[in-house]
Amino acid sequence: MEYEPNQTRREWINACAVVVGGTAVAGCIEEDNNDDSNGKDSNQDSNWPMYGIDVQNTGYQPNVSGPEGGNIELREVYDIGGGSSYPVVTAGDHIYVTSRDGIVLALNRETEELIWEAEGHGPLMVFEDRVYGPRGSHRIYGYDREDGVRWESDEIDLQRSLNLNNEPIVTEDGIFVISDHNVWKIDIDTGEYTSVREYPRDSRDLTGTTDIPAYNDGVLYHAMGIELFALDIESGEHKWSVESENVLHIGNPSVSNDTIYIPGGGKMIYAFDIDSGKKLWAVEMYDSVGERPTVAEGLIYIDDGQRLTAIDSHTGEIDWDVETPAGTNEVIVANGTVYSSDIFGLRAHDMHSGTLKWEFEIEEPTEDGFSTPPAVFNDAIYCISANGHLYSLEDT
Repeated sequence: MEYEPNQTRREWINACAVVVGGTAVAGCIEEDNNDDSNGKDSNQDSNWPMYGIDVQNTGYQPNVSGPEGGNIELREVYDIGGGSSYPVVTAGDHIYVTSRDGIVLALNRETEELIWEAEGHGPLMVFEDRVYGPRGSHRIYGYDREDGVRWESDEIDLQRSLNLNNEPIVTEDGIFVISDHNVWKIDIDTGEYTSVREYPRDSRDLTGTTDIPAYNDGVLYHAMGIELFALDIESGEHKWSVESENVLHIGNPSVSNDTIYIPGGGKMIYAFDIDSGKKLWAVEMYDSVGERPTVAEGLIYIDDGQRLTAIDSHTGEIDWDVETPAGTNEVIVANGTVYSSDIFGLRAHDMHSGTLKWEFEIEEPTEDGFSTPPAVFNDAIYCISANGHLYSLEDT
């Protein structure tokens, strides 16, 4: 049984303990059982622990199922007290949400009752015993998953406050956040920080930074202005860097197998080799793209506000596309289905053909329309509305 970062150590140990007889020890050794579909582990759990599902930002969770769509019910789960643009996350027995009112809430996954709430706002990410994401002007915060007690990093010596558009990402190698022309690393245990890399402050080419970088095998992938960097977090040196004719920081990168995918200005999606930085292909979309490409089973999914498009991840050729409403949130893929949400409702398309499986339309888009990407688990889809309500879409 593989240890998952969004499990607490206690949950992992307990899971190991129920394995019968002599297989318990062998089954709890960490393994590498990745299959060919996105490098996803076939034994991965059904949690939804962070934006983009994983630190590679793939947006793909194969081990959960949503509603069938014959007759969908929209059910209010909880009034979170304010709107949010950050997706719901789930791990273990808990659902975690954050609102613009400056609070983080933990709900019981079964009863949907409030367990705890704490001050803080920002995209959430579950790692081991804590929920991370919110930050102060110079600190990163984490919250105990069970009782909400807040952990704080040391105060980072910045010329300015932490850029609230840049999300900390949590890995087994530490917490990383890009701010004040630095990539900062925070120790999960001690809260101490170091600068992994400092970038020039006077370069127009490096204006603007990736909101949420991708991380894979000790390398942080992020963009600043027209440049994309593969930063070795141990040495602080670049494995490679590339320049583009268009800005690359407007959307977040995704990493799958041996390729990194990233949107660029001018309606472009780029693919680069993960080892060398060589550009493999570029494809022009129908409109400008500011969202993370979702990667699943050899296809790249992107919604540019006009069309939902599936692109062959190896060739860059368009496999299928369908018309969608403007203002769609980032899409996700789960159990053979591409889900997209916006103020008008939510749609489920077959991931291989683009065929519309089902659609749910919001009666009052300005109030109840969805402001977050979907999160799928327990045969339901969870979204937060513009007026600050957590909703579940499920079969009746």
